[in-house]
Amino acid sequence: MIKNYLLQYVNDKTDPGSFSYILQSWLKNGDDPNYLNSLVINWLKIETNQLTKGYVIKNFIEFGGDLKIIQVQANDWLKDNKESSLSISIIGFWLNRLSEQENNSETLDILKEHVLNVLNKFSSISTTGSVISNWIVKGGDLKLLRPHLNIWLSKYINSTHAEFVISWWMMKGGFPKDVKEFIIPWLSIFGTSKAASELMFSWLNNGYDPSIIENYVQPYLELYSEKFESKYLINACLKAGLSPTLVKDSILPWLNSNGFKTESIYLAANWLSQGKDFTLVEKFIKEKLDKYIESEVDCNLILENWLTSGGDPVIIKSHVNLYLEKYWRHKNAIYLIRRWINATNDSNFVEPYIHRILKFRKKNKRRNNPFVKESFRYLRLIPILKLLQNLKFKFIYHFSEVLQRRITYKIERHLQEGLNPDLIKKK
Repeated sequence: MIKNYLLQYVNDKTDPGSFSYILQSWLKNGDDPNYLNSLVINWLKIETNQLTKGYVIKNFIEFGGDLKIIQVQANDWLKDNKESSLSISIIGFWLNRLSEQENNSETLDILKEHVLNVLNKFSSISTTGSVISNWIVKGGDLKLLRPHLNIWLSKYINSTHAEFVISWWMMKGGFPKDVKEFIIPWLSIFGTSKAASELMFSWLNNGYDPSIIENYVQPYLELYSEKFESKYLINACLKAGLSPTLVKDSILPWLNSNGFKTESIYLAANWLSQGKDFTLVEKFIKEKLDKYIESEVDCNLILENWLTSGGDPVIIKSHVNLYLEKYWRHKNAIYLIRRWINATNDSNFVEPYIHRILKFRKKNKRRNNPFVKESFRYLRLIPILKLLQNLKFKFIYHFSEVLQRRITYKIERHLQEGLNPDLIKKK
């Protein structure tokens, strides 16, 4: 009903000024911003008040109007109104509407001149941060921002929006030195906010100096250790080589709250690899790992890291058996078998799976198959290594994995050349 009256009123071109208020109300509260596409374009042609036109363009873009319909008019308005701070909002919403998954190069080329104008004239205005962050996120040229980034951050480092600018700058490959000096000032103010996790994760994930943020990790995790998103920060801290004590108290609360999610496999595995406190994940392994083994082939990571880090093999023996029974055809099973033998010197436990895999290999001799190739290189030699162990070559199990691999290759080559095992032993 309102649409009909609106169309009737809009068709009266004698009062374009009044129409702007009606149009803005419709864009903010109507059900379809594109209902008035053709009318908006016609109205913009006859309206002479630049500020009024600017607000209509802004609202049309902000509330979902077709960007292709308004692109020419918006571009013309920005060219004619370089001194207007309203251009900040128009560009900001325009950039925000672009999809990160699509190629935005054509639109970015159109907006490049206007973004530069905003940076030159309005870099000391707070809302310019939306232009900066959206330009970064949508793939704009970072070189355009560098001379102005320091000016804006210096003035608005106490704004939550600064986090988006800093985080996205790092994620999109900007130089860390351009934002490094602002990390600690921002964390000093917002270190316990939810946004702090994203900033610290971005800093660590891009391989920058972890010591800068280490004092802010624990206070944040004390508040949000049970939150699912905290896994990104926890894993980044472990990967970056920060002290495991910074995240230790968060491992158990996180696993208790999120143990039903697949991601718990990777967090538990990372903790075993870096933290080496088995008690924190032992309950998770006993209560939940069997369930995950039924559907997740990467469960070998937990089992391997448990063994590599010196965990008691008895605790995970049944899980290893269940995993190998389920995934013996997968190359991960070979890695797990290798870890088990290196950690326990017990090849008897996994020998049935070794024979099963080697038998499978004989039927699938495709060397380009990673599984077949890996099984050929390692598992075929397990019986030989076992024989040599009985011949006082037990020390071979205590060599580094790289050296062990070299020795096994040499043994295989000697056997292929027809050498007697006694001669191999002397070599």
